[in-house]
Amino acid sequence: MSGHLAKGICILLAFGFMACMGRQANAQLESDKTRGEIRMKTYYIGRFSVDIPEAMKEGRQSQSLRDHKITEMILPEDKNEKKRFLEEKWREIMDKADKHEKVYLPRDKTTAIVQTRDFPEIGPWAKGVLYYQNRACVSGFWDVLIDKGKVAILLRIPRGTLLKPESLIKSINNLTKVGASYKVRDRSQAPPRGDYFYMQNGVIALPFLWHEDMKARFVNKGLYDYDPNEDYIRIEMDSTFTGQKYTVSDNMAATIDSGFAFAKGVRIDRLRFGKKTVAGLEGQEELNRLADKEGKELSFSWEYIAKTNSGEAPGILITLNCPDNGDEKERLKIWDAVLNSMKPMYERQ
Repeated sequence: MSGHLAKGICILLAFGFMACMGRQANAQLESDKTRGEIRMKTYYIGRFSVDIPEAMKEGRQSQSLRDHKITEMILPEDKNEKKRFLEEKWREIMDKADKHEKVYLPRDKTTAIVQTRDFPEIGPWAKGVLYYQNRACVSGFWDVLIDKGKVAILLRIPRGTLLKPESLIKSINNLTKVGASYKVRDRSQAPPRGDYFYMQNGVIALPFLWHEDMKARFVNKGLYDYDPNEDYIRIEMDSTFTGQKYTVSDNMAATIDSGFAFAKGVRIDRLRFGKKTVAGLEGQEELNRLADKEGKELSFSWEYIAKTNSGEAPGILITLNCPDNGDEKERLKIWDAVLNSMKPMYERQ
């Protein structure tokens, strides 16, 4: 399938979760297939668990909780190397903060930095910097770097904080609560169930309150860009405060009915379509075969429209895109295994 087709269809359908089971995983999957099984590994993502074929490797992941963007970094085991890592990372953060929008700031502002402070309530090594969001100088961004032992986390509030005393106190309290609630987890053990938000290397022991999102990737060669010929899994979940009107299936139907795909030289054959319940949530499943002059591609999707302001029922979009090598039945087996494995980690009220 051409790159033009892959990108065009993905952009048109606004895919949030992409799963590509390409050529490189085939050897592993084929060996498992001879025994009538697919080896799976359980991952904990946001407030759910899901099984992914063992042949895939965990890649890039990003998440936010209560509008705090959270980045995890594995720290060196050596004490001196760990110290250097944290100091260098802090210098990078401070340099970025100092230069942010600096050229656009009023002339009386020699730096974009508003203040720096420690967060002793989080731990012995937790440093934060607040810097102007833009030239108006009425709001700012927080960056907080925290040493959690084997892992460092960087907290950011990308929406900005008003530079008023009451707003600053509220933002500091929220940062402290999220940072103090993060715990490094032993990945060789299944984590506890309950009101936890799960990440690659840790959990945050806080219930849903407002906006959360999670994006996880599983790759075969460490790829970070979409390639229809390689293994690529992407999972995305996102809570919302407003109702969504259109689904991937709606967009696919519009693509077919409008003649857009035909005009681009793409043939779309529907393989399966209808309601399907995943993790106790009834969503819409859409399984298609796409073909153009350069080849064929299987495109599977399952989508659940988020309930307004709900951590138990966030918007979830799961897709699988891979070359059509005549192994449609095996791809369906993988697809069904992933969907059937997905479970909530919380206790539904």
